[in-house]
Amino acid sequence: MTMPAGPQEIALSVMPQTAHCDVLQQGNVVGSYDPARGSVTVPRSGNGVQIFCVAPGYKDVRISLQPGNEFIWLTDFGPVDNAGYPSPVQIVMQPETQPGQPV
Repeated sequence: MTMPAGPQEIALSVMPQTAHCDVLQQGNVVGSYDPARGSVTVPRSGNGVQIFCVAPGYKDVRISLQPGNEFIWLTDFGPVDNAGYPSPVQIVMQPETQPGQPV
């Protein structure tokens, strides 16, 4: 019997610091990046999540994360699904125009 796992906090390092990032799961926003904490909290599931970041003057970034396949066995209860997303995640956004390029 697999028991549901609680939410997971994913540590994010986002550059520039002015970026706004949302986490989507199956097309629904399930969390937003909190720059003060440097993380986002998302529900654990067998489904992947996408992190979508925007910032003025930078190209939008969308990355996908898939949960791992880790299990912890408890003798009396069976396996507990401990699949989690990779953490920490580093996101470096690229400027819309590179220095020296015409605008």
